[in-house]
Amino acid sequence: MDTHARRQMRAWREALGLPVADPAAETAYGEALICEVEGGKRTAKPEYLDKPDDVLRADHAARL
Repeated sequence: MDTHARRQMRAWREALGLPVADPAAETAYGEALICEVEGGKRTAKPEYLDKPDDVLRADHAARL
């Protein structure tokens, strides 16, 4: 996942006013994992992107 996609995921979450805990709860991924992916400390696998992408209503743009 490139830097732009990580930043976009964070920007979408923040634009919706969601703390990390909300998408973490809706996706069953831990807050730490979401923070690590958004922060670039961990690479997201394609299957990871599907659930948060749906929660953030991002229309799978993170995969582009």
